[in-house]
Amino acid sequence: MSAAAHRDVVYEDVVTIALSRYLREDPKGLAILMDAIDTLADDPHPPGTARFGPTVCRWHVDGRWRVMYDVTATEVRIGQVVLIL
Repeated sequence: MSAAAHRDVVYEDVVTIALSRYLREDPKGLAILMDAIDTLADDPHPPGTARFGPTVCRWHVDGRWRVMYDVTATEVRIGQVVLIL
């Protein structure tokens, strides 16, 4: 049995801008989110992931965050991060 493929996690520019705003608003929550996103490199379809087609996924993290991302053989591209109020 082969090991799961490790993928690079890449953030769209708009996500980077949003994350910088969330850093000011909720630094502890953002740390939880970032730790969770890092795990997508080794497991791009964790429990609770909803798939929207062959590559696009949505994932709720810590009950407060929604992450939309695209999975390829080499990367997980984070396209949207939303703090759910």
